[in-house]
Amino acid sequence: MRIEKLIAAMALIVAAQTAFCAPVLKLAPPFTDGAVLQRGRPVPVWGSAEPGKTVIVDFAGASAKTMADKDGKWRVDLAALAASKTGRTLTASCDGERIQVKDVLVGEVWLCSGQSNMAIPFWGESPRARERNGRMVGQLIRREYIRCAKLGNGWSVKPRMDQKVKWCSLTPEYLVNGGFSAVAIWFALTVDMALGDVPIGLVGAYVGATNIDTWTPRGIYAKYPDLKDMADYPVTEKWTKEMVCGPVNSANKQPCVLFNGKLASIVPYSFRGVLWYQGESNSADPEWKRYRMKMHALYDGFAAEFENPGLKFYFAQLAPWGNPTIPYIQMEQEKFADEQPNAGMAVICDTGNLADIHPNDKQSVGLRLALIALKRDYGMGNIIAESPRLKSVKAESNGRVRLTFDHAKEMFALDPAWRYCRDPKRSSELGFELAGADGRFMPAQIVNMRKLKDYTEYRGQLDGEGVVLYAPGVETPVKVRYLHVHPWFGRMTNEAGLPLGAFAADVTAQ
Repeated sequence: MRIEKLIAAMALIVAAQTAFCAPVLKLAPPFTDGAVLQRGRPVPVWGSAEPGKTVIVDFAGASAKTMADKDGKWRVDLAALAASKTGRTLTASCDGERIQVKDVLVGEVWLCSGQSNMAIPFWGESPRARERNGRMVGQLIRREYIRCAKLGNGWSVKPRMDQKVKWCSLTPEYLVNGGFSAVAIWFALTVDMALGDVPIGLVGAYVGATNIDTWTPRGIYAKYPDLKDMADYPVTEKWTKEMVCGPVNSANKQPCVLFNGKLASIVPYSFRGVLWYQGESNSADPEWKRYRMKMHALYDGFAAEFENPGLKFYFAQLAPWGNPTIPYIQMEQEKFADEQPNAGMAVICDTGNLADIHPNDKQSVGLRLALIALKRDYGMGNIIAESPRLKSVKAESNGRVRLTFDHAKEMFALDPAWRYCRDPKRSSELGFELAGADGRFMPAQIVNMRKLKDYTEYRGQLDGEGVVLYAPGVETPVKVRYLHVHPWFGRMTNEAGLPLGAFAADVTAQ
């Protein structure tokens, strides 16, 4: 008994000594060796220290000072920084303690989030869940100034501040084995190809099969009365199947719990914007009808939490995978992009896989997201970055309808599987439909296909402006739609090869 008491007493002494010697000064989780800071805007740096103590942060020849509050929390905002590929040291000091974060770069930083299609790695063990060209390309790439940080932790009822953040450079070893998002990496490689000398930071926070609600900051729902069920949902650690509510069908899909578990630790890290690929878990009928509103809530929540009212939000419109509601949620996504000035949408209706919700072509997704960023944020205003968008629908004589488009000087019907539409009659397989007053949609042919000079074949070029449609049996069309029937694949493109997405519209009379 005396020995047990002695051991217990010694343990208390050791614990007291450890607590006495433990450093009080701490930096927030994102500030670790190899970090990338956002250029061109104030950079928050924060952490904890003994209450009332002065904290000094030094970086790149500048210094900022503050005092820890009564809870021991502190924060400084560094003045806007210029891009730099030179690794420098960020130092935090307080009352004799000192923390150094080495090899810190300054460039463009993006938060990459969503569900499984954002989570699919550049390469990995599963041939079903990886970029199809990841191994071939990954073994060739070495970009020390492009860095990734994949966030861990699971869901949490309350905000967690113990995230472990490790920044890693793009090397063959990391690309083949690192498991980071293929969409995000292709985005970074494309932006780097265009900009060259600007470091890029990617922070990954994604979990397969998750809904938009679990990523949305809880407080923002107060702005949206129609989302009151999410605001009032009784988030709990003891979730049961009886608590299913629409897309909330598991514990980690409760409102805000993945924001709490993954993102709370890095708020308010400075980002240029967000790359988002999600929606499959919110596509069931009738849940898709609220997806546009939920995207607004997510955006507003992110912009508020990261203190960036100009936060860019570029997202992938869903690819077809066999769900008949797909065109409806795609159109809701397009409406959100139209309504939110800081949002941009990459149309990927040509990349799907009807046998698998996870198409392997992530290069097209990353490339198209990068085109939007390059045009809007990085000074390349002359490039073609937007997919065609329906502009007008006008009736012509003999039951014909002419469609015109924005973001398209020319339109093309291209699909190798259909021999480049060499037979105009087979253009009815491209997904256009017309309906008369009876509401019955019929497959429509493209009647302004251009025959090649000195040849008897067609190769997808069109004559005149836009697309002219005709559906046998529909004498007076009143409605038109596109990609609302199996197989939902888009084969109409503009001159840059960017595809036209699903739409539905009324026909304007002559």
